[in-house]
Amino acid sequence: KQAVGIPFFNAINVPLFLLMLFLMGVGPLIAWRKASIAALRKNFLAPILFGLFGGLALLWAGVSSFWAVTSYALCLFVGLTIFMEIYRTFKVHAKRDGERSVVEGVAQVWKRHQRRYAGLLVHVGVIIAAIGITASMAHKVEREFALSLGESVSVGRYTLALDTLDIRNTNNYQALYANVSVREQQDEPPITTLYPEIRFYRKNSETTTEVALRKGLREDLYLVLAGLDDTQTRGTFKVYINPLQGWLWLGVCIMALGSVLLIGSAGVGAQLPKGGSR
Repeated sequence: KQAVGIPFFNAINVPLFLLMLFLMGVGPLIAWRKASIAALRKNFLAPILFGLFGGLALLWAGVSSFWAVTSYALCLFVGLTIFMEIYRTFKVHAKRDGERSVVEGVAQVWKRHQRRYAGLLVHVGVIIAAIGITASMAHKVEREFALSLGESVSVGRYTLALDTLDIRNTNNYQALYANVSVREQQDEPPITTLYPEIRFYRKNSETTTEVALRKGLREDLYLVLAGLDDTQTRGTFKVYINPLQGWLWLGVCIMALGSVLLIGSAGVGAQLPKGGSR
């Protein structure tokens, strides 16, 4: 943040990241020395059309950000290239080895091509993380507001109601705290209660903000208690809704799993005698 700033960082790295996504879909499926127009058409025509139509569908649905639509379209493109590669390999092995159950077929394909498919598993994790990053950047919601006791406000699909606003003293600090009920519909029971705080530590004369958080695969809801308004009777809040934030962590976990399997397969290959087979 101090060196270049967020806008400059995004302007440089977002296009590079999207280029990486594109190459991630193209690279594994091209035999570089044998590439031909016919092979390229066979491997990539369907994924390109799939990504293109997916991007057009997102535009029709109201997603206006160029970078977001491009990112989603590339994720669809890469996802279909991975699926087609796995399907083609499975089909070849099934034809060569005869009738087998799906589980046996998948096990055989994995056994013979473990390093390749461990790498593709890493790519799947990158796709999932990319979708989470894109959604959290393009569709996040930020809002500031003030509430008195009993008042509520609608933010996104949530209704936030202030139930408690008070001061609590402990041995170490004094806290201004709030209890905020969260509903998805005005007349429905609360789905959760958030407890944001501002703490003042007497010994060090330091103030900290305790952020209240509700996590989910669909979105994360952050609520910050900023303080009191000029009347000292209403609490001021900041709310952040980050869609698909959990997908980022899910993608990272899948990438880590794929990396471990890839390292393991490399170790097994190194232990095999020359001329040996798996």
